[in-house]
Amino acid sequence: MTTFLEPPNEEANMLLPTFIDSRARLEPHRLFCVLINPDKKAGITTSMVSYGYYANSIHKCAWWIEKTLGKGLGLDTLGYLGPPDILYTVVAIPAANTNRKVIRRLYHHGQAKSQV
Repeated sequence: MTTFLEPPNEEANMLLPTFIDSRARLEPHRLFCVLINPDKKAGITTSMVSYGYYANSIHKCAWWIEKTLGKGLGLDTLGYLGPPDILYTVVAIPAANTNRKVIRRLYHHGQAKSQV
């Protein structure tokens, strides 16, 4: 059992991209999350996402961002139009790695709002 008096482990001081890469390198098959996919025909299905798969998705997205937009020049802004799910993190983390930030559009009761 962890108490507040114990020193934090090494991972507690890592930034999120470093933590994900570390876990992917040490335990690539370790479960990161389970995605639930409701489907009218097939019923509810699940997809298991490992740290290795998640880190690979982040690296591929970062490569695509740099290939398409070039090097970031000081927190350029990318727009994200999509649901607030795991794909948002697959865009937001590589955006930060390529010296960019992501703005997400929210729709609440018919009004568009921006959230950084």
